[in-house]
Amino acid sequence: MKGRLSCYTCLLVLTTLSIVSCSAQPETSQDMSGTGVSMMAEPTMMKEEDIAIEVKGSKDDSAMVDVSVVNNTTGTRTEFPPLTEIQLGRSGIFKYANGALFAVHTSGDNAGDLSKGGWKDYLWRHETQGSGTKLLEGRGIQFVVSTDARFILATSDDEVLIMRDGKVVIAKTKASFALTGGNTQFNLYPIAVGPKTSWLSFSTAENPVLQSLLRVDHTSGAIERVDIANLNIRGAFDVEPERGRLLYADRPYTQDAERNAELDKEPSALWVFDTKTKKTEQVAKLAPGEQVAILFWEDERNIFYRLMSEEKGRTVTVQ
Repeated sequence: MKGRLSCYTCLLVLTTLSIVSCSAQPETSQDMSGTGVSMMAEPTMMKEEDIAIEVKGSKDDSAMVDVSVVNNTTGTRTEFPPLTEIQLGRSGIFKYANGALFAVHTSGDNAGDLSKGGWKDYLWRHETQGSGTKLLEGRGIQFVVSTDARFILATSDDEVLIMRDGKVVIAKTKASFALTGGNTQFNLYPIAVGPKTSWLSFSTAENPVLQSLLRVDHTSGAIERVDIANLNIRGAFDVEPERGRLLYADRPYTQDAERNAELDKEPSALWVFDTKTKKTEQVAKLAPGEQVAILFWEDERNIFYRLMSEEKGRTVTVQ
């Protein structure tokens, strides 16, 4: 399972938070210089799965939360020890991969109000038993994890970090990703990470629609920009990290709410865009009004998607 909640769908009901794995969307912004470190032998990547991470207040301690991971296909449930310093209303703070739970904990002064100073995020890895391992700290941590749980791509307010087996192998300032020049505010969000490459999304404050993908080479640390502004991505998307293929649902973006409502009644489709060849392939048609609940790459050749109207999704093989 790729513990990546690439486009996170979060549902907060009373004291229960249910996070459903789905594709990524842009969120943060700011600033980052880089050192590339050679990576060693490649692991065998595992399949991503359709899972939900359920979080609810602990019956034994009001300061703690109970966390379980449910496989939506098999119904299997995995329980983890209660966690502290978890902000239930914050999206993207949990990932699950290869039996491990990754969580962002927040502590310090004003930890309940992120608009103020004095607080800090801590990224931890938790197993089904034991107290867990702290991996990173910073402010505003967002992250994705590879399917085998060995690689992590994380952003904070001022850094981008790539980890292998619990150690930082590439560190860059966010400023090194500022492709528009000057002091333009921009959004940078981690999308996918594999043994050789990492992917982030890029958009500016002036134009929040997804504009570019940024590929980071794990050996050299080099950053490559892929322009995708013409794809009109609005909603769920995912990147297969090693082959560099973008999976997305096509919903043209407009600033007009009424026009968007009209577009939602028209047929749409799922597409794969190859960032190397720049070719686009339609992989599934959607009926008018159909909304994609989740979509992701299961592996290098298979995609998975589930519609809002369905309980179970489907796998499609892509050449």
